[in-house]
Amino acid sequence: MSEFLLNLYGPTLKTADVASVLHCHPAHVRQLCQRGELPAIRIGGRWHIITRKLGAMLDGEADDGR
Repeated sequence: MSEFLLNLYGPTLKTADVASVLHCHPAHVRQLCQRGELPAIRIGGRWHIITRKLGAMLDGEADDGR
């Protein structure tokens, strides 16, 4: 199931990678994921931030819902 989800959403980033980009602590990134403020899926207790949606969000583009 997890491989299916990762294939569905495309490339993902780890919380530590996103924390580096956003200049914050990985725990803060996990909180943002939990609150739905970052485009992420949770698989096996780990957050996977959806790269293309994060890029669109940072560029200020509209989200297509997937």
